[in-house]
Amino acid sequence: MGAGYDLSVGTYSPDGRVFQVEYAAKAVDNSGTAIGLCCKDGVVLGVEKLLASKMLVPGTNKRIYAIDKHIGMAVAGLVADARQLVKLAREQAEEWKQRWGEPISGMCLSERIAAYVHAYTLNWVYRPHGASILIGSLNPEDGSAPCLYCVEPSGSCSKYFGYALGKGKQAAKTEIEKIKPSELTCQEALFHAAKILHQVHDENKDKEYELEVTWICPQSDFIHQQVEYAAKAVDNSGTAIGLCCKDGVVLGVEKLLASKMLVPGTNKRIYAIDKHIGMAVAGLVALAQVEYAAKAVDNSGTAIGLCCKDGVVLGVEKLLASKMLVPGTNKRIYAIDKHIGMAVAGLVADARQLVKLAREQAEEWKQRWGEPISGMCLSERIAAYVHAYTLNWVYRPHGASILIGSLNPEDGSAPCLYCVEPSGSCSKYFGYALGKGKQAAKTEIEKIKPSELTCQEALFHAAKILHQVHDENKDKEYELEVTWICPQSDFIHQQVPPELLQEAEERAKKALEEAEED
Repeated sequence: MGAGYDLSVGTYSPDGRVFQVEYAAKAVDNSGTAIGLCCKDGVVLGVEKLLASKMLVPGTNKRIYAIDKHIGMAVAGLVADARQLVKLAREQAEEWKQRWGEPISGMCLSERIAAYVHAYTLNWVYRPHGASILIGSLNPEDGSAPCLYCVEPSGSCSKYFGYALGKGKQAAKTEIEKIKPSELTCQEALFHAAKILHQVHDENKDKEYELEVTWICPQSDFIHQQVEYAAKAVDNSGTAIGLCCKDGVVLGVEKLLASKMLVPGTNKRIYAIDKHIGMAVAGLVALAQVEYAAKAVDNSGTAIGLCCKDGVVLGVEKLLASKMLVPGTNKRIYAIDKHIGMAVAGLVADARQLVKLAREQAEEWKQRWGEPISGMCLSERIAAYVHAYTLNWVYRPHGASILIGSLNPEDGSAPCLYCVEPSGSCSKYFGYALGKGKQAAKTEIEKIKPSELTCQEALFHAAKILHQVHDENKDKEYELEVTWICPQSDFIHQQVPPELLQEAEERAKKALEEAEED
């Protein structure tokens, strides 16, 4: 520990160290691996995405982003921090293009982001960013001058032939030095990126994972794009590496999957910044105040969300604090728009603030664009708002997590479920649970495979799960609150009719009694 010198980013220790910046860098070292390879004809970015849940939707929770057509960014570290840097990078790329009439270079973009990150290490009011990024780019005109930059939590910015971030960075960097990426084409470097990410993954310690790999090279017409077949070849990987080859740059990350219900392909760690620039990020942060906020969520009644094939079901266990409480009050599921519902867990006052914000954002979007907001856009906006409260010591993090369910209001297509947590992270799931019974609930959700059920069928399972995880010996009396968005509700977020909910509860209780007898 820093013996008091680690309480503020504005304090040096007697030996000249700034502990808060070192802690931020440690957060990056605890994340899945990300790599970047600068090749002779382009750049390859790769990440190891750790899957936090089996219910996470494949392809969500991205760690590689497109910043511009010629720029990609892979990230490592706290995902919410990384997304803020992705947003900044895209704004800087667009501003440069509007001002100068040409795409921004990887060098200029990297230096601008580094200056922004560095500013957060100077003022004790803020905390450093717990994320590092790899930016890959080339000349969008002819594909010349591929380059790879790394920006770290200290605000330092360096140019590399190849680099790695995350928990497997040391082993990955050793392998990168052996292959000499500047002498390889991106096609050749692709094999090495996959091999390195698989090699550094620790099956005994790490969670399940999938690989996310992108490139900017002749094969992609000098545009930052996903390498689909490479991702399949390396779908078991967590470190991030970058290789600067003689014809381009390769970025790769090992994305550890925290959940089997996480939607595949989410939790990105490589991002396109511009057509000729990509960014890979690495890192995972453990901020005490954010963890305490998450603990507030874990102490609340259970909330679940099931993304079915024809809609979404949201359900909560409402603990009754008083027998004098009017039935139906103290809501924990809210209508945000006709096609969007939100279930909350944690501190009710904090959650209501997020509900108010969500409704304002939905109304503003409708007035501005003349159409309803999507669940994805709404979730990302709320996540950005929540994340802002984790950066400044003046504020405290929100002690609430939310589940957002939505679908296309026109025809009921594309049902989706998102979760926004106190850290500001936002992920897409097939099914998820929050609150004190979340572990048991998530186990049951993984068994029923909600994406294969209709909302009518899922109603029984939702009631059964919520009754099953309730602890009668410890918890207060409770009532269930269940809503859905599906054909039965005309694709409008509505309370499940009382008679249907009662029938589902009776079936659930009977099934649980029979299971106990067996």
